[in-house]
Amino acid sequence: MKLMRLKLKGNPNIHTKIKNAIEKYTGKDQQLKSLLGKLKDFDNVYIVGGFLRDLILGGGSKDIDFLYDGDLLFFFNELKSEMKCEYKYNSRFMTGVLEYEGRDFDFATTRCEKYPKPGVLPIVKHCPIESDFNRRDFTINALVWDIRNERLLDPLNGINDIYSRILRLTYVESFKDDPTRILRGIRFAGKYSLKIDSKTIKCYNDAVKKEYLFNISSGRIRRELDYIFRESSFKNIIKMAYNAGIIKCGKDRFNDFMEKIKSMDIKNEYLFNRDLAIAFCRKDCLLKKAYPGEHRRIMDMLRKDFKDIYSIFRNYREREFRIYLLDKGYTIQGTDEIMYKLKKISKMNLYELITKKHPEIKGNKLNRTIRNIVQTYLKGEFKELNNIKDYIDNMEV
Repeated sequence: MKLMRLKLKGNPNIHTKIKNAIEKYTGKDQQLKSLLGKLKDFDNVYIVGGFLRDLILGGGSKDIDFLYDGDLLFFFNELKSEMKCEYKYNSRFMTGVLEYEGRDFDFATTRCEKYPKPGVLPIVKHCPIESDFNRRDFTINALVWDIRNERLLDPLNGINDIYSRILRLTYVESFKDDPTRILRGIRFAGKYSLKIDSKTIKCYNDAVKKEYLFNISSGRIRRELDYIFRESSFKNIIKMAYNAGIIKCGKDRFNDFMEKIKSMDIKNEYLFNRDLAIAFCRKDCLLKKAYPGEHRRIMDMLRKDFKDIYSIFRNYREREFRIYLLDKGYTIQGTDEIMYKLKKISKMNLYELITKKHPEIKGNKLNRTIRNIVQTYLKGEFKELNNIKDYIDNMEV
């Protein structure tokens, strides 16, 4: 196969740079090093996409994707006969997983995709690698490393977009064909501090206006949002999603949400990030579609009376309870103080103390009594926990 000419400005040694980066990375990943050593014996096998992008940006990832230009099932059988490995093959999408040295590696056939209608999964067929680039989401992911010939294939000039920190669609109908790319692009832009080029911005505006994301299943939306909420740069990403109109929320409420998460010393707290976003952007239809069960639970919690704070504390998870307090306007410091006090008082088991001393107090009266004691304690009128015990012992029923 004829190698494609690279349009590179200021990067004449890019092949050598990537080769050296791969060798450096595989020095710490012996399974990958071993597999690449085996794959060098075959033509038309490539590393593609995100692994190369992250490698160029100075990192690396165990999520490595391979391409094969040819009959992937035949290739898997050939590998199985020559090395100790197993495989699983998906005939519909012409993809597969190679199980080698106790680890799974993803492979795909170079292919073209046709979308019968917006948002549905594509019909695929094998195409040579020259055509495979055009189905990619963004130019920064449309990079291919020829393993045997140790050459970079980059017809869409993605390497320059990586160095220039630019997010650019590979084709204008991309968001319409696969709306998950709307969220994926925002994640890339926020994670890598990328500037979105003007044509891609126009595509974003059109995609949001036509609500392409609602053409796909809640599971596909949820998967992409999960990736966002797991990112250490979640704060940047969610702000970009709001500015792009993907996440909808009142301006004051969103600003309050951003102030809360800016002051939080929490990194990669997926569930907290998710639930906090649901609480503060409670009317956003995308979050509601992606997380219907979580949305109902959090909305139910937020409707509860603050006077029942002890009951809320006991019946919801700690992260949910913190979100309840933040939603009610408490600062991070104020939330921590209430949490500290409630954890202390919960060790006393007020239900048992009261019913043991005053068995006649039951039902709603018992709940009201506990509520009043907790509220008095939170106001600081009980200085010590022993004051609460004395109060219960001497309480007039």
